[in-house]
Amino acid sequence: MASCVVGLKDGKNIWMGCEGLASDTEGLIRSHDSKKIFQNGKYWFGFVGSVRTGQIFEPIHFVAPKEITDLPDAMMEQCEAKCCLLTDSENGGASVMGSNFLVAHKGKLYEVLIDFQIREIPDFSAIGSGSSPALGSLLTSEGLEKDPRKRVFLALRAAIHYCGSCGGIVTIEKISGGAR
Repeated sequence: MASCVVGLKDGKNIWMGCEGLASDTEGLIRSHDSKKIFQNGKYWFGFVGSVRTGQIFEPIHFVAPKEITDLPDAMMEQCEAKCCLLTDSENGGASVMGSNFLVAHKGKLYEVLIDFQIREIPDFSAIGSGSSPALGSLLTSEGLEKDPRKRVFLALRAAIHYCGSCGGIVTIEKISGGAR
């Protein structure tokens, strides 16, 4: 999953950032105007992977459920309705979506992975091909850097530096209690 999206909890706020590169399956850079981070109702989504799979969860296409516990099933139904389910041959032909997501909702941070599993993140996470250097940066900056925006920026900078499928303009959103 090319790209990198980073999420960081800071008290009641969540900081979510992404880099701006898009590439195809052959590694060629493609220009696009799809945002990797967007708001849909009381949810904030950050995604890596298929641009199309990310787009189908934008407000124009998807009504987000009221409860976070209903989100994975709603996402699976949306992927099925929009023909964005893939088959994972390594897992017995299970249906998966083409993107991983970080989701901010009501002051909490979650991961929703390609197999629709959801888990709450206690402090920070990163998804995508640049996640390893980003996670390392987030861990080592803990306690050293007080500014959460700078920690997210440094994590994305590490992803861009060490991962060839990450690059472009960095975008960072401050999400207060699940809404901007």
